[in-house]
Amino acid sequence: ESVSAIEHTLANSFQAWGKTAVDVTEENIDMFDGNPEIDIKIANQLADKALRLAPSDALVMQTVSFTYCQTGRLVEAISLLWRIKQIDPNIAETLAWLGWALSPNKKTAIEALALAKQSIALSPNAPFLWIFELMRGMALFKLGRYGESEQAMGRVIELSRGYHFARIFHAAAQSAQGNIGGARESIHQAIKINPSATLGDYYVASKYWPDRGVNWMPYVEAA
Repeated sequence: ESVSAIEHTLANSFQAWGKTAVDVTEENIDMFDGNPEIDIKIANQLADKALRLAPSDALVMQTVSFTYCQTGRLVEAISLLWRIKQIDPNIAETLAWLGWALSPNKKTAIEALALAKQSIALSPNAPFLWIFELMRGMALFKLGRYGESEQAMGRVIELSRGYHFARIFHAAAQSAQGNIGGARESIHQAIKINPSATLGDYYVASKYWPDRGVNWMPYVEAA
């Protein structure tokens, strides 16, 4: 029993390290006050440590892979997520993160879209369903299906009205279709929710996304 208790304590510690690594990147997406180079370096160090200490823990692998997605280590993130998928192919979060990691590449964006749809089908009532819809919208955008991407981002807005970044993606999809007026209104709504942000702040924040913003940020800037 004592061994089991120790293992449980260690597992919680490992998860905390992985969670901290995610927090480092997520905080700067929301706060816009970090230095991407420094933050990414710290996040990678924390994630690497968690993975060294718990290399076979599925939750740790999932958390670390999410961090790697945000720090540019997509190959490693994809590898970890495939390992988890082999252990249990029906974890909605794993499928969503895997789709997110695959979405920047047009060759794998179709697979990313399928994974996002599968995650939604597995957890249609999840409190974080908006995340799965976000992944679906990102994949659709990469595939050039801008109208469908706009609809998906609209769904994200419905599900999580306080998530200002959804309106930036919504604006990108509108701009890609030539709806500059609609895109500007979406950007206005994003800044209304987060009044301390500027377009430059969103540009900095885009560096924490798997595609580093190269797929959608130009459309936002065009608006």
